[in-house]
Amino acid sequence: MAQARLQYLDAVLAALGRRDEVIRTITESSEGAEARARVAELLSITPEHAQGVLDLRFVRMTRGDIGLLERERQSLLARLKGV
Repeated sequence: MAQARLQYLDAVLAALGRRDEVIRTITESSEGAEARARVAELLSITPEHAQGVLDLRFVRMTRGDIGLLERERQSLLARLKGV
């Protein structure tokens, strides 16, 4: 479960780091399935994680929220490594 959450966080943080490209990719897509496939390809992530990116709310793009996601990721990494 922690590994799956870590993979999701990696996908979300990658999307937020490239948000302009992701938003452009989504808005240039003709429908949801195409947007999911194009985001998955753009970020080299699974379609499931791409759907998670598509489901993000804009409020999650604040610096404070991104910081929370990054701290959660670091905590999960440490736990998975047994640190």
